[in-house]
Amino acid sequence: MSSIFILSNSGSLTRESEHLVYVSYDMKRTRILPFRTEHIIIVGNVTVSGDAMRLIMKNEIPVVYLSQNGTFYGRIVYQDSKNIFLRQKQFQLLSDKKKSLEIAKSIVIGKIKNQLTFIQRIKRSRGTKVEFESAVKGVKSALKNAEKVSSVDSLRGVEGNAAKLYFSAFACNLIPEWAAFEKRTRNPPQSNVNAVLSFLYSLLTHYITTAIEAQGLDTMAGCLHELNYGRDVLAFDLVEEFRVPIADTLTCYLFNKNILSEKDFRTQDFSSESRNVPASAIENVPEEEAESAGDKITAVYLNDDGMKKVFEAFIEKINSAVIYAPAKKRMSFLEIMMEQSNMYKRVVLGEETEYKPFYYR
Repeated sequence: MSSIFILSNSGSLTRESEHLVYVSYDMKRTRILPFRTEHIIIVGNVTVSGDAMRLIMKNEIPVVYLSQNGTFYGRIVYQDSKNIFLRQKQFQLLSDKKKSLEIAKSIVIGKIKNQLTFIQRIKRSRGTKVEFESAVKGVKSALKNAEKVSSVDSLRGVEGNAAKLYFSAFACNLIPEWAAFEKRTRNPPQSNVNAVLSFLYSLLTHYITTAIEAQGLDTMAGCLHELNYGRDVLAFDLVEEFRVPIADTLTCYLFNKNILSEKDFRTQDFSSESRNVPASAIENVPEEEAESAGDKITAVYLNDDGMKKVFEAFIEKINSAVIYAPAKKRMSFLEIMMEQSNMYKRVVLGEETEYKPFYYR
């Protein structure tokens, strides 16, 4: 099974017999076998014929649409889970404030522990710096605070403070001078490193959502992020423990190993009062202070070549194997996402008493 990545503003996806054919702008034809296709990710304005869409839906192939800037637009979702009793228990869990807080705490603690593991690893490889000492101390303090909070709102505040400290140390792990990262920015990303992080978080969230749906869970009924109309809260919850081991480490690798170059990015200027950037809920990183109206903003995005490089590296990463402690064996990140979603399901059903996040070693 493979993931198909289609990036174009003039290509088309059609059907021939029982297979798909992608025709690029230069009329190059690529045959796609549905039974060997796990996901289709479409970036840009690709025309999909009605016959092609029917074949995609017949084979129930998940499809995600991203803008040319890598912003999440939407997904093709197939029949909702028929397990109404499971979903009923999810909704009951939302009303159980104590249990919801316990699960949210586990998720945040898992995320912060993974952040701490990574910055300690950076400290060992890059040497002692003031940024590391301050970040490690602050993140450890945030970890203790996360264990003591009495509300989800307070927990979100602790998570946000930990993220700021973590990213201050994260920046020290970027070797190339042209790898720009002063702080975490999004909607839009305002540096090349932020562009890669945002794109990877978008991809990661899609795969987490697919894993959750495979378990028959409702993606909108989560415990940590704020509930909102049409928002896949549970996906945003469970993605947290995978940000560091997949997206953040991969971002550093892509820059430090010179897989990406300055030529893989493009910029776009617009004013803050006229920008039209969707309020993506993909990340739970606090928004930076808004620019004053009329200020010029320079957004940085991956270009076509850059997106292809990042996507290929991402697929390789999620298929790589690491130790999964609960199973006491090596498993791919894709398999671990499925296992974590299944664990969450067991907690909802009362088959397990606590949700245990994935820890990065």
